[in-house]
Amino acid sequence: MINFKSIPNRSVLARIFYGVAIISILYRYSSHMLLSQLENPVLTFVNTDITYISLSLSGLAGFLTQHHTIGIAFDLCFFLSAVLAFLFPNRRCFPVLFTILLGIYEVTGYTYLCFHKHNLTGFWICSLMFWVVDQRGFTPLFNLTRYYCLFVYASAGFWKFYRGVWNLKGHFPVILKNDAMAYMVEHSTGFRAQLISWLVIHPIILDEIMLLTCFMQFSFLIGFFTRRIDWLFFLYAVSFHMLSYYLVYASFFEFSAILITLLPLALLYKKPVYL
Repeated sequence: MINFKSIPNRSVLARIFYGVAIISILYRYSSHMLLSQLENPVLTFVNTDITYISLSLSGLAGFLTQHHTIGIAFDLCFFLSAVLAFLFPNRRCFPVLFTILLGIYEVTGYTYLCFHKHNLTGFWICSLMFWVVDQRGFTPLFNLTRYYCLFVYASAGFWKFYRGVWNLKGHFPVILKNDAMAYMVEHSTGFRAQLISWLVIHPIILDEIMLLTCFMQFSFLIGFFTRRIDWLFFLYAVSFHMLSYYLVYASFFEFSAILITLLPLALLYKKPVYL
């Protein structure tokens, strides 16, 4: 049983986080999603987001994507900042540099992809807590990051309730049909196609899953008062993201890095010192 009054081990948490960051950047490289791989994009979408508008007006987004050499240099710096932060977790400059480059990458990339996804937002928020090197300052930032994580999942439940879809019959089946349609057209056989087809013709199961999901997301509010069931929140969040990816290809791999604040593993914490 872990004494949660103990201090989170910053070095261990940092190496886990930046290890995930390295894997993420390599995955995006293999998927041709780095800025130098966007091939001089033209179309943009900033919507009404002040951050996106500001970066677009500054000209930085266009400068990074329209000059291939500059884009390569940015991508290399982005990758090296994660590697150096992993190798030297107690050097403040590398986490700060990584956060800045990650923010620029996220906003620029999704400006030209014309779709503002939020799978990197949690990743960016999580990176902020490593700006503080000393344990005394890191502990409150770790706790604040954990509260943000809880808020995100709880707010997802509130959103469903506010929109009136948490108990709306047939809502989840429609989502599954729309999001899985392209896959089903190209893959008419196989276990995944059979599972999606089976769920579509049994909408009551999907309706029950929607109810369960909503109540589980609401339950994250309990985490603001106790850490005793953090393991349950962690298992739910991982299961939810895996199921979302398997059924509708909704990837939240990077966002899941913030779940390290919910992991009740002894190795992530330093033993309390009693004087």
